[in-house]
Amino acid sequence: MSKPLVFQLLPAENGRLSQLCGQLNSHIQQIEQHLNVKITQRNNAFSITGTETAKRKAESVVRDLFEITGQKKIPYRTAMSILPCLAVMAMELSVISL
Repeated sequence: MSKPLVFQLLPAENGRLSQLCGQLNSHIQQIEQHLNVKITQRNNAFSITGTETAKRKAESVVRDLFEITGQKKIPYRTAMSILPCLAVMAMELSVISL
């Protein structure tokens, strides 16, 4: 079994991390299902297990989503280019700018 990919998101802002993870980790679960990985999170520390390619993709998605949480509005095309499930997340956050 390969080692998990471990990383931290900075700055460690609880509001942004909450938006990223979703209610009851629903956004994280969507990423896990779409990329066939397992993501564990404690505060701003994340650990991802899966294939090497899937782990790298999941890290990229998590980092991109975290970056987006720092913006007031998420450009629609940006949301759609990361993952189809992001459109749902963006609508939940009511921050899509068309």
